[in-house]
Amino acid sequence: MTFGQRWIRQPQTIWLRKAIFQIHLWSGIGFGLYVLMASVTGSVLVYSNELFRAATRDPIVVATPGPRLGTRLSDEQLKAAAMSAYPGYKAVTLSHERNPNQAVTISLKAGSRAKSRLFNPYTGADLGNSVPWGIWLVSRTMELHDDLLAGPTGREVNGTGALLLLLLGFSGIVVWWPGIKAWRRNLTAHRKTGWRRFIWELHGMIGFWSLGFLVVFGVSGAYLGDPQPFQDLADRIQPAT
Repeated sequence: MTFGQRWIRQPQTIWLRKAIFQIHLWSGIGFGLYVLMASVTGSVLVYSNELFRAATRDPIVVATPGPRLGTRLSDEQLKAAAMSAYPGYKAVTLSHERNPNQAVTISLKAGSRAKSRLFNPYTGADLGNSVPWGIWLVSRTMELHDDLLAGPTGREVNGTGALLLLLLGFSGIVVWWPGIKAWRRNLTAHRKTGWRRFIWELHGMIGFWSLGFLVVFGVSGAYLGDPQPFQDLADRIQPAT
């Protein structure tokens, strides 16, 4: 019996299949945590617009001051108040709103550290963070999903992770293949086979039927991680005119 015939009829006896099984098993254990993180954050970000709207607060409008405090502070005075409240930081930008009684936003930096705070335009009092914690949390979740909080390097790692997901899926199909006589039976899970066998069959069944989704997730994730090779391939297939 040739190698190809054994692969079709009795794949369990082939050493290559056993090796792929070990690779699939141990890589799946470690890679599963990464897939779980990407799945959970991606599911949350489906509702990112709704979450941003829910986290957006009403504008902070200060009370109109009395006659003695009727003049607004100048931009320089507001920046000085901000730097006084945060020693070591330098006021970089200041933005006004149309409503003169609405808090102004001042961005401060100290090396690689940055703050964005709201200040009373009449007294220079610190009114809190300009970015609500809910918006900050959703934004950080988006950064975690897109680039692992590591900028362009993290996005490239995510692209590599997507390719590994494809490899994990296709190696799973190799492990799943039971032979030409029994492949239909492995399309479903059977309850009366013991819990270990049931878990094995359930895992194989889910992996088989979800392979198409894994391919879509993997290819799209690899594209988002590094789109240039895909664009080059598209240009070769159909050159730009």
